Amino acid sequence: MSTIYFIIAAISGFGLTVGTLLRFRKRGDLRPHQHALILSVGFFITWLASFFAPFFAPESRAPNNGAIIFGIALAISTGLMTYAIVYIVMTIMERKK
Repeated sequence: MSTIYFIIAAISGFGLTVGTLLRFRKRGDLRPHQHALILSVGFFITWLASFFAPFFAPESRAPNNGAIIFGIALAISTGLMTYAIVYIVMTIMERKK
């Protein structure tokens, strides 16, 4: 049951992130900073929700302090790495134009 919660949270997070990015790209030209910021915040929230969603399953146990710290650290590091990678790639792509 907790796997289903994880899958639902992950699909919802990725869908909202892609939807938000497409909405802002449709409105106008995004700079590399804006593109990277949208994706990093979206992936941060997705990883955070996906990590903690299984704990809301009816028969799951409450997470201990180590699991909470690990989940938050994983989400933050994913968001930061996403920002750095997307910013670098988008900057390189803009220079080649």
